[in-house]
Amino acid sequence: MSTSRKRGSTYLFQRPSSEVVRRPDTTEDARETLRPASAATQTPPSLEKVDVTLPPPPRVPQVPTVPLPEVSSPAVAPPTTRRSTLRPRHEDRVKPIAIDAVGTATSGSEQDARRQALADAFHTMCTAEPDDAERAVASFLRLPSVLSLLLANFPGPTWFDWRQPYRKLPRGAQVSPIALALIRLGEPAVPHLAELLIAPRAECRFYAALVARDLKAQPLMFPLARLCLDRNASIRAAATLALQEYAHLPGYEHILERLRQVGENPEARATWRSRAFAASAQLGDPLILGALIESLGSSDRALARDAHHSLRVLTCHDLGTMRLPWTRWQRRHGERPRIGWLIEGLADRRDDLRKRAFRELHRLSGETFGLSEDAPRSAFLQAQPQFRRWWQQRTIAG
Repeated sequence: MSTSRKRGSTYLFQRPSSEVVRRPDTTEDARETLRPASAATQTPPSLEKVDVTLPPPPRVPQVPTVPLPEVSSPAVAPPTTRRSTLRPRHEDRVKPIAIDAVGTATSGSEQDARRQALADAFHTMCTAEPDDAERAVASFLRLPSVLSLLLANFPGPTWFDWRQPYRKLPRGAQVSPIALALIRLGEPAVPHLAELLIAPRAECRFYAALVARDLKAQPLMFPLARLCLDRNASIRAAATLALQEYAHLPGYEHILERLRQVGENPEARATWRSRAFAASAQLGDPLILGALIESLGSSDRALARDAHHSLRVLTCHDLGTMRLPWTRWQRRHGERPRIGWLIEGLADRRDDLRKRAFRELHRLSGETFGLSEDAPRSAFLQAQPQFRRWWQQRTIAG
């Protein structure tokens, strides 16, 4: 992988120029990606040649190429349905679609019967209610040549509207029957999902990030890191949430390092730096602390405000917007593990920081010790020794 330079800086996620395909600028979403919308029915290219014209952030380690499964590609007329917001209503349900080929060598009435069986199974799966989706998906996946049909119609009729604000994003299996089917397929779907993560449509990228959260496959780490810098805030949130669950996989530290390089690079655009700061803080990278504190004094006040917000997310403390108090705090606490910062954050007098510290500790430990977010501050203070004991035991055991 070559290194490209721009104004004396080194960027990641940037492929060699010989591998980048240029296309005319059209819509906002089309300018963010290189793959035409019609490519959804084609076999995806090698992951080594996948690129997106997101802001060219710093380089990320190459993703190993995954052997692509042999998939036939029937011509599919995508369902023309409105997106429903929880469950498909009667008028939202998918009408039977025409399938011209099943990818078999049969002919005549036998081939027609197989085409009809595939169309019927697909229609039944897409119109299934959430409680019945598992059974419908299992029946559909027993048929041949289903992967290309799923990809051509992803995400299909969904069970919630991605444009609405949600306090807690759903799992990938809660997106739609098609998303659930890709998750149940597992490894054969991984290289194709990597392509969906760089699709032209923002909606597709968002739902693909939620599916990637459930699949937890190492080749998806690279495109998810790219989405952490996407222009759409909902997509960034979904990608960061998915990457949090990749911490145990090889290459995760490399991803953190490359995102950190974006935030630390003074030559990078402030927008990219802010997005990298937010992703690094949400992923709990303690090594970004110094760059965040330094950016509080930036002449770009928007970048300074974003750095302050990221400091609150990372440390669950708030010492204001001046560098000096944070620099003193870093001297005293900078070498401690982030878990220590979070445990101390349980005592903060601001409700939002206490709750954030508790949510992070619960995610990392799986423990609540009887504490809830709505508890009074005194309950948070009582939980501190219990979380400290848990951390000590884990340190000794580990």
